[in-house]
Amino acid sequence: MAGKKQDEFLITGKQPVIKLMERIIASKRPVTVAFNKSHESFSSFLFAVSADHNACLIDSLVPSSGNQRLIAGESASVQCKIDGITSWFGAGKITKTGKTNDQGWLQMTLPTRAWYQQRRNAFRAQAIGSLNLTVSLFSQQRQRALEARIDDLSVTGCRLSIPRQPTPPVINGEEFYRCQILRSGRQVVSCGATARHVEPGHSGANSHLGLSFTNLTPQQDSVLSQLVIKLELAMNQERLQA
Repeated sequence: MAGKKQDEFLITGKQPVIKLMERIIASKRPVTVAFNKSHESFSSFLFAVSADHNACLIDSLVPSSGNQRLIAGESASVQCKIDGITSWFGAGKITKTGKTNDQGWLQMTLPTRAWYQQRRNAFRAQAIGSLNLTVSLFSQQRQRALEARIDDLSVTGCRLSIPRQPTPPVINGEEFYRCQILRSGRQVVSCGATARHVEPGHSGANSHLGLSFTNLTPQQDSVLSQLVIKLELAMNQERLQA
């Protein structure tokens, strides 16, 4: 691969790779199957993955004539984009072809690693009161969790409003080993976070803090994407009722 990008994450091990494939299957999003020898790419779908058989099944290719060019042992890689995240898998060998109810399929050995890349410049939605979004931040430098209200949210970070200046004060670059995002007091995401922008309050005004999320899994990123969409829909609804 080319050099690692800042927003690119490596996944290794059978179970993490299977979980990522299962998410793609559940999304029913098309995948791109690229054959390394012929340098040809086809559109298809993942429809099954098995740890016991160490394999995944790919639907017939489009165009279907691509099946005629397959040979035993040819390797291919799979790529998919869901909610602004591009995931791609290390190449696996095509070990079998077949048909079920006249529907063609390919069997590919399970890749041992995958990568996913989060989108940059993510859309940021203003957090409105009806969704009641808050955050609890845990740091090695603090005896108690830092509680704050979320002002706006994206899949890569958020802006917080803090009623009073915390002790000790938050500094740029401070790492939070746990960032619990809560909706009406119920956790929806737990990840890491880093303080990027600190705006101390003056004369009783709230302090503001910009966070970047870290160590997000594809599943957590999907949850955040859905939450941002809900915020946008709620804002549009309020504008219509105003």
